[in-house]
Amino acid sequence: MLSYKGQIIGKSAWLTFLVFVVFSCKSTNLDPRNPSTLKAEKIQLKKDYAFCMCLHYTLGKETADKLWAEDISRGVLIDIADLYEENSHLDSIALEASERIVPSTYSDHENKKAVVFRCLQFYQSRELDRFVKSMK
Repeated sequence: MLSYKGQIIGKSAWLTFLVFVVFSCKSTNLDPRNPSTLKAEKIQLKKDYAFCMCLHYTLGKETADKLWAEDISRGVLIDIADLYEENSHLDSIALEASERIVPSTYSDHENKKAVVFRCLQFYQSRELDRFVKSMK
């Protein structure tokens, strides 16, 4: 027999209590919010990650490395959206979008690219929307 505050408690009562405590504390992946809200948030985070990767690929390795040395957004998005398995798919579509970004043809633009503008267009595109929504 076990006791609690001087009262004798049977083993079955302790077992029931322990089961209750274990299950009530095990709420790591439970979210009381609406599942459709969670799905929409996940879609948004995937799009945010794709935008970051579009910038990464378009700016080039040296500039992107400097950016990521100062900005942790990419890693944060991978963590909070749990993109460890999906990020390669998002990387692929971001790379494709990046390859479509070409230097401006206006002479006063000195052959530079509108990187943020074009990546923002990609971020807002139906193409990315459909791609992200088709992911698991």
